[in-house]
Amino acid sequence: MTSEGAKRLADAAGKTPLVHMVGLMWRHMPAHRMAAVCIQRSEFGRPLVFQGRYFAPGPGMRRDWGLTDDQEQRYFLLDHAIHIIDCMHALMGKVATVYAMALPARTGAHALQVTLSFASGALGTLTMAHRTPVFDALVLVLGDGPAHVQVRNWHTLEYMPPQPAIGRGSYSDHPALIWNSGIGYMEGVGRPGYREELELFAQTIREGGTGHANLEDAWQAMLVIDAIEQSLREERLVTMAAST
Repeated sequence: MTSEGAKRLADAAGKTPLVHMVGLMWRHMPAHRMAAVCIQRSEFGRPLVFQGRYFAPGPGMRRDWGLTDDQEQRYFLLDHAIHIIDCMHALMGKVATVYAMALPARTGAHALQVTLSFASGALGTLTMAHRTPVFDALVLVLGDGPAHVQVRNWHTLEYMPPQPAIGRGSYSDHPALIWNSGIGYMEGVGRPGYREELELFAQTIREGGTGHANLEDAWQAMLVIDAIEQSLREERLVTMAAST
């Protein structure tokens, strides 16, 4: 429930040969895995900008987490937002600075706007809200290729690779490559990511390897949540401490 607790678990895991995984499934969704491949292409260039959006009807607080009703925003960060934060970390690397603002709604929910910089020098934003009418999600990365890739609602990927300049003094249409998993996803599984993370976990046990979210990744995500909450309390930019 705390970054300190996550760090203790990560340290303990580092002292054992046992394979472990944390259920942060966004990085395992096929569209997000494909986005990671696009970002690694030489034509993509250096990632410059990350944009993330996550709106959720929840959170629907669990009572066994020890949080009270007035901690709904923290529950939203721990149970919902941590997934897009981990996906952002998997695509962009460690976060360097965080500045967050919150706007309460008449429903008691909060809209959150987070401005970030990354250790790589890239910039980013996270726009999040809970008690919204429907789920809505976006992950976008702009490279200096110039190219950009985005994933909408977990299943639709759009990649716009570099294009040669056409003509002078005006804009030209920029064709995009689009992939969609469709409604018949994986034998009736409603949302991607869950099955893939378990398959990778089984593969790691059998063959070794990395790529799944481990306790170190979970700790890093918890540190970003701490920074968001600190920025909201103190109304200032928070610099992430060097985490090792």
